[in-house]
Amino acid sequence: MCNCMQDTLAYVTEHMKGNPPENAIAESFDTEIMHYYFRMDGSSNAVPAMIVSGSHKVKKVNGEEAKNRKKIEMPIFGRFCPFCAEAYTTPAEEQKLWAVEIHGPGSLVAASSRAEADFRAAEINQLHKDHIESTPEDKRQHLPNVEAVVVEWESSREEHAIQALNNDWSDCF
Repeated sequence: MCNCMQDTLAYVTEHMKGNPPENAIAESFDTEIMHYYFRMDGSSNAVPAMIVSGSHKVKKVNGEEAKNRKKIEMPIFGRFCPFCAEAYTTPAEEQKLWAVEIHGPGSLVAASSRAEADFRAAEINQLHKDHIESTPEDKRQHLPNVEAVVVEWESSREEHAIQALNNDWSDCF
């Protein structure tokens, strides 16, 4: 696994310290790579990703067009380092199929990769936590306990492909 991301961050940090704005204290520089999501599944790689966001109009139950737009997000995970083009995944890892199992409602949703499954499970768990925290305390006891976990897909590759292409992650929240 390459260290391009860390090396690039170190290089840019040193460049910023070497060319500081007029009133900056060079030792105080703190840098980080923004708008990247990294795979944290215990494997030896860190896969950069970007999120493509969009929105669409929806119809209300009565058939009228809703005033607000519904936001959607789709992560796109890199398979190669953007700096040196080293592959992030191994052939054995590419053979596995991944899904997010949502305990509570009892759903299993196919994911396009382990990285997407990690991202979506964390997103679902955070949204559920936020929902609980925004619910008045006296009503929290009536909320279902929801937990999303990453699991290996155990059904056929064809079923996984069909579901991965047709799933709508917004239905999981």
